[in-house]
Amino acid sequence: MIKWKNTFAVLLAAALVLPGAAAVRGSALSDGEGYEELLGTEEAPGIINETGAADVLSETGADGVTVGTETAEQTGETETSGQTEETDTAGETQEPGAGEITVETEAGGNTETEGLGDELLSAFEDENAEETAAEEILLHSGELLTADAGLSEDGVLPEGGISLDAGLSGRLTIVVQKRPVSVTAMDQTTALNGAVQTGPEYAVLEGAVEGHTLAEISLTADPAAYAGTFRESITPSGAKIVDENGQDVTENYAVTYVKGSLTVEKGSISFVPPTAKDLTADGTDMELVEGGYADGGFLYYALGSNELEEPAPDQYSPYVPEAAAPGTYYVWCKAVGDASHEDSAAVCVTATVKISVPKTVITGLFDAGSGNLRFYWRSLGDQVDGYQIRWSLTRDMSAKVKTASYTGKNRATRPGLLLGQTYYCNVRTYKYVDGVKQYSIWSGTKQIVLKRTLPAPRLVSAQSGNGGLRTEWDTAEGVDGYQIQYCEDPSFHGAKSASVKNPLKSAFTKKNLSGGTTWYVRVRSYKRLEGDGRRYYSAWSEVYTVEM
Repeated sequence: MIKWKNTFAVLLAAALVLPGAAAVRGSALSDGEGYEELLGTEEAPGIINETGAADVLSETGADGVTVGTETAEQTGETETSGQTEETDTAGETQEPGAGEITVETEAGGNTETEGLGDELLSAFEDENAEETAAEEILLHSGELLTADAGLSEDGVLPEGGISLDAGLSGRLTIVVQKRPVSVTAMDQTTALNGAVQTGPEYAVLEGAVEGHTLAEISLTADPAAYAGTFRESITPSGAKIVDENGQDVTENYAVTYVKGSLTVEKGSISFVPPTAKDLTADGTDMELVEGGYADGGFLYYALGSNELEEPAPDQYSPYVPEAAAPGTYYVWCKAVGDASHEDSAAVCVTATVKISVPKTVITGLFDAGSGNLRFYWRSLGDQVDGYQIRWSLTRDMSAKVKTASYTGKNRATRPGLLLGQTYYCNVRTYKYVDGVKQYSIWSGTKQIVLKRTLPAPRLVSAQSGNGGLRTEWDTAEGVDGYQIQYCEDPSFHGAKSASVKNPLKSAFTKKNLSGGTTWYVRVRSYKRLEGDGRRYYSAWSEVYTVEM
């Protein structure tokens, strides 16, 4: 039921009651017909004013209101609201009664006109007069829908709302107040530095007419830079309310905005663990790790007994662990978050304090044939516990690297290497500290090419003639060519040589050799290495002696 606030003042002019008029009191509101009726006589319809005078009704005025034109002089008294008031109307023409009704309701509300009819009827009833004639006061029995806020045109009756007859001039003012509603921002939870969600689904509209909904809303909050719950920190604004047809009806509402609370969860901490230092014992305490970073917290450290079992929480401190003695240390580290960040998981960094281990050098590399490589290095005796050799196909030791360790000697042979390949080799020493090998730095790198085994050709003959020295041999399989050497010294110091690139050729004549002397001759086969084209050779044949 809509609440009424009525101010009603009815001033009625004097009216004449025709002789013999029979008074009939107004009946109650008819449920079936929906009208308020107050019936008079057929001969003399009229209404009674407060002075007891009756108006003669002869014309119908604007808006369906009948106004009187003749007035009889009469002085009388009537009692109104418990008081007696004298009214002198002699010689005056009274205007028809005038009524003003102000109705205040809320936007979207329903003004029930039955109550309005009761108010109008009460203004014309005289409880002391038995002979009261009245014309109909006709009221609509339905509901007057007041959808929009504002003020109706003063004195204009709403269509189908109220019909007044029988000398009453009605002035009806309907003031439609904006309906008070509230828009409450819903409480939200967001991540650190996150933004609040906005939109009508994150706010609650209360107090609106059924069928009216919240279509738009803006929700703002300060950046969530700290974790915690912040009350009344989500501010709603800019509400748009629509009816069931989607029409904007916001102007019909007085909106009260209610702020919501924002809960900011702790964020994940940005954590970069420290790294172990490369330490060599020198008798002083040294920090075992360095670096590390925690954005939103602080680094804490603890020493553990191994890399699998994290120390107890009370063993952590903000100080970097130190050590002086050689050995292996398990440094656990984690980032402890501040009020707005969670702690990180702990990680273990293994640090080793080495002792000063003397280094050694390679003294020789030899091709032992058939893919065997022999190493020789300088022995350091009791200064070290062993040696480690290393070989690779690349100078920077980045491809096909292999190692082997030895104790108590200064030589080793590694079999199964590739013939014709170049190997790069070095060596280092080691000592045991708490069961862990501590190594020296690597020695300088040396290289060697392993020869392939080629069949040596058999020298058949060597003799002078036709101004040169002719040499013949038996050809060999799987070779690329031959090399012949000539020298006047049986040790072949300063020898001359010639090459035959055809592996099927078996003779060669060397000219321009000096006569009157003895020449020594030998021959060998060769093959070129794949990739760089370098030659590797077989053993030399037997030596022939030729007199020139």
